[in-house]
Amino acid sequence: MNKNSLVILEKDKTISANNYQVRIYNEKNLIKTLPSNFIQDVILHIDNNIKPSFLKLCSKLKIPIHFINKNGRYYGSYFSGNSKNIFLRESQYKKRLDLNFVLNFSKAIVMGKRNSQLWVLKSIDKKANLPEVELNGSYSKNSILGIEGTIAQSYWLKFASIIKNKDFNFTHRTKNPPRDEINSLLSYGYVLLVSKTITNLLLVGLDPFMGFYHEINYRRPSLALDMMEEFRPIAVDKFCLLYTSDAADE
Repeated sequence: MNKNSLVILEKDKTISANNYQVRIYNEKNLIKTLPSNFIQDVILHIDNNIKPSFLKLCSKLKIPIHFINKNGRYYGSYFSGNSKNIFLRESQYKKRLDLNFVLNFSKAIVMGKRNSQLWVLKSIDKKANLPEVELNGSYSKNSILGIEGTIAQSYWLKFASIIKNKDFNFTHRTKNPPRDEINSLLSYGYVLLVSKTITNLLLVGLDPFMGFYHEINYRRPSLALDMMEEFRPIAVDKFCLLYTSDAADE
């Protein structure tokens, strides 16, 4: 059975449940009923009204709820089905203290992301390229971050150059807040992607907040950000390019 995300980014809705059916209300008017067995996770604007019946259903079925704030950023998650395998999470925490593991993990992320970015560019322009990277030697964490930054700068310049639709003004990546339609699409896509990644990490018993490449911080799902890096270009950036192309054809 295919399960999908239930996404409600409008605010001031009421979400309840009855007999394994999720019910969405606008004020007192029922606007949608969904069977819970088709829902993998829920992504909600934080200013929605969640009834206890809905929380109880999500707890019983181990459906994570991810909250997005008014600025469209990830805020936090509710999930009552944490794995009982504490040894898995203990191993994860120990790996955080293993410098060699952290550096090798970080190198793999940067290389994987570069390969995905290059695939996206070449899918539109066969002659596109990115700076060559060789990470087989000894590198500090700051050096690896610097290399990723150099690749990103080149990537977004080329990304902008292959957007031919004059209705979309994109020159560089901006966030917090995004400054144009493409940046808004990118940020929205990344929020959905990080939420899906958190869901999968929770379901296998890992702590999505204890990452290795991204620094840990309050409310930052560092491991989810780590794991989604190489999928950003394929799952989100390519969609934005296709969207601008489709819009140009209308």
